[in-house]
Amino acid sequence: MHSQECPKTGQYEEATISRIRHLRVAAATAPVAVNRTVPPRRLSNVTLRSREHLTPDEVERLVMAAGRRGRYGHRDSTLLMLAYRHGLRVGELVALRWDQVDATGGLLHVTRLKRGLPSTHLLRGPEL
Repeated sequence: MHSQECPKTGQYEEATISRIRHLRVAAATAPVAVNRTVPPRRLSNVTLRSREHLTPDEVERLVMAAGRRGRYGHRDSTLLMLAYRHGLRVGELVALRWDQVDATGGLLHVTRLKRGLPSTHLLRGPEL
């Protein structure tokens, strides 16, 4: 085994070279991927969970938990409540601007994504 002297420390790097050789040997023993293999099929959602939606009670608990956590708990709980009550996608929710909210009239002007029609929603109760 040939080792080199480090110009900064003056020590030989024999241990480093032996570690590199050890890594090369370990990498060579790993299984090699074969062409034309496919990953295992993804399980369907029906086999993973019994339902695809949250119940109103679960949403209420989620909103309450978001309000108690983090620095912006009130904002997070309000966004969750708006998304649930008005059926907003994440992109629609984060694209909301203050000029779309009419607090005096209790209206929310929603611009829909994915070819949805723009609409006006009523704001009531804790949303307002």
